[in-house]
Amino acid sequence: MRMGILGLGRIGAFHAGTLSGLDIVEELVVSDPVAAAAA
Repeated sequence: MRMGILGLGRIGAFHAGTLSGLDIVEELVVSDPVAAAAA
């Protein structure tokens, strides 16, 4: 499954961390207006 997250504030970062640990997620694409948050 491919997933995308827009916005990596507190909740978005939490979801990104959770999704990146799931075997079913093959690709996780993230985007945030603050480049440091997306890194």
